[in-house]
Amino acid sequence: MSNQKIAENQELDDLKKILSTEEGGRFFWRLFEFCGLYRSPATGERQSTDINIGQNNVALWALGEALEAHPQAIARLIVKNQTMEHKND
Repeated sequence: MSNQKIAENQELDDLKKILSTEEGGRFFWRLFEFCGLYRSPATGERQSTDINIGQNNVALWALGEALEAHPQAIARLIVKNQTMEHKND
């Protein structure tokens, strides 16, 4: 196994451990919200839209990494936060 593959496996293992904790899940949800994962980046102004697109790309990258490492944790996180949003309506 190459050093690069070993490093990639270590990164996924690390992320899986983080996502297995309540604290890790809360952090990722805050990151997704801050980066606008579930909102349109369009603002009507070019500069702020471009910034929002960049933030959204970070959220999409983090989501992809998290889904690769621990898809069940992300599914639980989404369901948990959707349930909490409905309680606040």
